[in-house]
Amino acid sequence: MRNPEEILVAIGISKEDINSGSTSKNFKALHNVSKVIVHNYDICQENNDLALIELSRNISEAHSTPICMPNENLQLHGVLYASGSGIDPGLPRTLTDPYRISRGQQVVAQKYHGTDESSHKILTLTFSKSPQGGDSGGPLFQVDEADVHTLVGITSNGLPGEIRQSDHGQNSLAIYTDVRGFLDWICKYSGVCPIEDTGSEEESSPNPPNAKRKDEAKLAYTINV
Repeated sequence: MRNPEEILVAIGISKEDINSGSTSKNFKALHNVSKVIVHNYDICQENNDLALIELSRNISEAHSTPICMPNENLQLHGVLYASGSGIDPGLPRTLTDPYRISRGQQVVAQKYHGTDESSHKILTLTFSKSPQGGDSGGPLFQVDEADVHTLVGITSNGLPGEIRQSDHGQNSLAIYTDVRGFLDWICKYSGVCPIEDTGSEEESSPNPPNAKRKDEAKLAYTINV
């Protein structure tokens, strides 16, 4: 595992071509890491592929916004979205882009395929593109009718070799760590814990005045300090 001082977290891409200019100009902000907490990772089965990173300072909302956390009973949508900025095998290697990463960050729709509850993994089938090298650790999320974005998975290394062969094509399998199976661990080590839904008068009303606010409350989390 890397030491925290060896890790630099880049926030927000400010240029379409991330190979031009200095690193500091390509991103909206760069953050040092003060702590890394790794789950009990199973290197043989590639289970528990999850870690927490604590930054040395807070992220400005001008650079990025937080995503909602799920609850353990959250139902997954038929279409999920994966975000990453890894390599693109469909691009040619060039002197300025030898690793084929000039595509920058992309969000790609994925078709929900199933859940392995014993290993806490989410399986998806691709519509056109699958996760590639450099995408690991990126989010898998879903978006509801109120435009609430909720994290459900983390792009994992648990991809058999034959799955990594192509970035294009339909029905390629992709595997993600299911965040819903690690909520207690996240709460214990980060202080980000779910708020129990005890119900309210607003929920019992046939026409709640603010449906979006109610939906967000179901996904609400509190930070214990």
